[in-house]
Amino acid sequence: MFFQQIFKNFNKLTEKAAFFMGDRYYSYQETRNRIFDIAQTITALQPGSNNIGIVTGDDFDTYCALLAALYLQRPYIPVNRKNPVRRIADILTEAGVDLVFCSDAHVATELKDVDLPGVKILEPGMVSPGPIQGDAFVIKDYDPEQLGYILFTSGSTGKPKGVPITYGNMGAYLTKMVTDPLFEYAETDRFIQMFELSFDPSVFSIMMPLHIGATCYVVPDSGVVFHHIFNMLEDHKITVALFIPSVINFLKPYFKEIDLPALRYSMFCGDALHDSVIKGWQLCCPNAAIHNWYGPTETTVICTTYPVVSGHDNSVNDIISIGKPLANVIAILVDDDGKLITDLNVKGEPCFNGDQVIKNYWQNDAADAKSFMLHPETQQKFYKTGDICFLDDKSNYHFSNRKDFQVKINGYRLELAEIEHYARKDVNVNQAVVVKKNDQEMVLFVETKDSVFNEDDLASSLKSYLPWYMIPGKIVALKQMPYNQNMKIDRAALLALTL
Repeated sequence: MFFQQIFKNFNKLTEKAAFFMGDRYYSYQETRNRIFDIAQTITALQPGSNNIGIVTGDDFDTYCALLAALYLQRPYIPVNRKNPVRRIADILTEAGVDLVFCSDAHVATELKDVDLPGVKILEPGMVSPGPIQGDAFVIKDYDPEQLGYILFTSGSTGKPKGVPITYGNMGAYLTKMVTDPLFEYAETDRFIQMFELSFDPSVFSIMMPLHIGATCYVVPDSGVVFHHIFNMLEDHKITVALFIPSVINFLKPYFKEIDLPALRYSMFCGDALHDSVIKGWQLCCPNAAIHNWYGPTETTVICTTYPVVSGHDNSVNDIISIGKPLANVIAILVDDDGKLITDLNVKGEPCFNGDQVIKNYWQNDAADAKSFMLHPETQQKFYKTGDICFLDDKSNYHFSNRKDFQVKINGYRLELAEIEHYARKDVNVNQAVVVKKNDQEMVLFVETKDSVFNEDDLASSLKSYLPWYMIPGKIVALKQMPYNQNMKIDRAALLALTL
């Protein structure tokens, strides 16, 4: 299975670099030794719960703690250390954790002051190096039904919603990625890891290079992360990169200065990918195959993929196709009544089933009832994404928007993505996001390139493309869009600006 190969690499590779972080390399052997020591310490502490909490960080010990949980076949629960300590504690409690690894001394102190009865805080200083005999790692079979990790996302009620991913889910996805003929990864590849560990694209960026014996370059999570990404891409001649589209949106003003001939694979996931931006990005990395990936957390990182072909029409409303389902995934489209949509170019909600797709949330019946449905013909359980898509005549899916972003304004139903598309046609607009203020008002936020931007000119331009009821009542220019911890545009922060 996929994970056994990772630990075989740790046993057999010695001086080869497994990680680069904090301005230094860590060999497979050095990483192996630290993983083994942390695993031994966890075992000695005899946690009652099988679940191991990981307060995330960009340091070597945190990554080794995550891999130690993987080796021990204990589910890991990554929690962003930048969250309020009360939220961290709530997630740990919800997950039933009684042992949490925390490399951040300040957060560890705060957690000790919170009421977390029976929870042990494991800090790096508590891990002592011990003797390692032979290969260190005894490779055991992984039960596909056993939990690999649990990610907690925001719930509409304020209660974190746990997404439990099994080893079967992880193995199905990662094995597909390593065997797909479109991707010929090699030990000589240099992968960049830019994601917070509680954001599931990190699973690909960590596990894939370790599986093939390559090197994972970890982006610092302090300061301006986008600048760190740009510098690492160039300085270390990164060959494989999975991005969030906001990264290249941020880099767009610098495209003329970016030269990445070493980049072989440039993948995108997590948000809509715009064709107008990709055309410029292709000039920055002329030797890279570009792929657009799509997948909610519940489908294990991604569940569809689309190879972007230069010179072809890849998009609708400037949003690049999300392509076809992976071999492990079954996809359907349903209407608002849960009936199958089989006609082309008819919008509906994509739903997924298969080896990569979860069957339920973590101890949350209310979320299960809302997010899962039975196939109207086969009675198989499918996950409902909450997105809006349609199928074209080449069997490619196209993402239109979130159902939440298909809104009614003054009684008219419209999609915010269409307004954003025409706003981006303005040469001085870098990014555009529309938020619904109330049932009568929309606000268009634009990230501008320079000071010559004129709101009246943009409003006039929109009126030449759109009916009156789709024209936002207000346009607000920003120097930079707000981003959340996962590097996505923070729509909640934008909505707060309208109040």
